[in-house]
Amino acid sequence: MSDGVLMIYKLIGVMGLLLFLATCRSAETPENNISEPDNVAEVLPASTTAVQVPELNQPTREPPPIPSPPPTSAAKQTASLEEISFAADDARIRYDGRFDFQDPLAPSFDWSGSDIEFIFSGTSLTIFLEDGRNSYNVVVDGQSQVIETEQGVENYLVAEDLQAGDHLFRIVKRTEAYVGATIFKGVQITGGQLQQPPTGAARRIEFIGDSITTGYGNEGQSPDCWFTPQTQNADLSYAAMTAEELDAEHTLVALSGLGVVRNLRQDTAVSAQTAI
Repeated sequence: MSDGVLMIYKLIGVMGLLLFLATCRSAETPENNISEPDNVAEVLPASTTAVQVPELNQPTREPPPIPSPPPTSAAKQTASLEEISFAADDARIRYDGRFDFQDPLAPSFDWSGSDIEFIFSGTSLTIFLEDGRNSYNVVVDGQSQVIETEQGVENYLVAEDLQAGDHLFRIVKRTEAYVGATIFKGVQITGGQLQQPPTGAARRIEFIGDSITTGYGNEGQSPDCWFTPQTQNADLSYAAMTAEELDAEHTLVALSGLGVVRNLRQDTAVSAQTAI
């Protein structure tokens, strides 16, 4: 091979090497030439959360209330029954006997057999008495019961669970004046009203007497038993039974031991306070 040809081959080899080196340098871009930092923690974000979602002040809703069960028919009926009070001076209340009306809202009485009557509608009845020792017959629609008052108590439930319609009420003082006086302060009616007062009897009788007229001990077990207010019942005295037989109203002015001229167990021939 001639020297000229050998020189051409050498030049071609040198040019190929230069072309290869140029191609390698052009392939080294900035993206591929990033060096990894020595401390990875320095370039990490403070939070590991990829996306921070800002807090929004959105309106909150309270859970709906739990609905109450519908009222039963009994509850509706109870709610509709109003309690109404009536004062002692109500014209529909009828008094029979001797009463002290100096205070019309609180009339007082002490004679045995004194009674109060009225007609009412409603389901229950409470009466107000200021007393502490006396006993009373309470009659509602012909059904009788006995109540005994207590010191410091003024309201007495005397009728409840009554049927619809009008009801006749009557209270009678069983015990006599020695036991104590009573103050009547009105009534309370549930689900009703006072009605027009009952019509009085055509006849009226006043009885003046002593223990036999007041019914002293007439409910005792024997003639020898000791007297207590619970054994006295003015409604069973001869005076009350006579008036009932004659269809008459009656008033008792009677006290045990009361005499016309001299009272029982008095030393003097004439007593200062007698029936006359």
